[in-house]
Amino acid sequence: MLDDRRRRHPSLLDARQQAVPGDRPRDSHTAGVRAGLRYAWRHHQLRWLLVVLFLNELSCAGVLNVGLALFARARGLNEGGAGLLLTGFAGSAAGALALIAVPARRAAGTAFGVALVAQAALLAALATAASIGPVVAVFVALGALLGVTASLGTSLLQSWCDPEYRGRVLAVLALVAFAAIPLGNLLIGVLSARLGIATALLVHAAIAVAAAAVFLSRPTLRRASL
Repeated sequence: MLDDRRRRHPSLLDARQQAVPGDRPRDSHTAGVRAGLRYAWRHHQLRWLLVVLFLNELSCAGVLNVGLALFARARGLNEGGAGLLLTGFAGSAAGALALIAVPARRAAGTAFGVALVAQAALLAALATAASIGPVVAVFVALGALLGVTASLGTSLLQSWCDPEYRGRVLAVLALVAFAAIPLGNLLIGVLSARLGIATALLVHAAIAVAAAAVFLSRPTLRRASL
């Protein structure tokens, strides 16, 4: 009698014990990142997009973090001047918001390439800038362009990923970004101590040129759309 009731009215425990079609065991975080890396490396567009994003982040992350303080000290700026340079972070938000207001869907690749070239030019200009007005303008523009490239890069990455791998590849993107920040800080610190801030900025401009060159050399990236 009891068995007959359970067959007609299965309990919640019974329902939990039944396998649901399509369910798969969840990967650990490390296994998910490894799977994302393998997938991105085999995917031609994603592989080169991640290379560009890493180089782009490496070229700007150190400049907008430790480099900001080093630049302010080298140019004899006081605390107020250094504080003004921090407005570069506000520029990052402005760049991302600009893409929301005016989305670059069909021209995503063009906008990305232009932003990369402009970042390289601004980093080179910063090496010789001295007066506070132009310097603040360059830092704000760098922040805005970094916001544009980061937003476009993330959007392209998501659009090219198969849905089941999207979260894993986004985890790889986060790993790339987080790795570039301490490496960028270390790079600009060492270069500034040994060669001076101007030379350090020119090296970062060269890295930005490399990012732009990789991007522009790949037709699938240049012609990308959302």
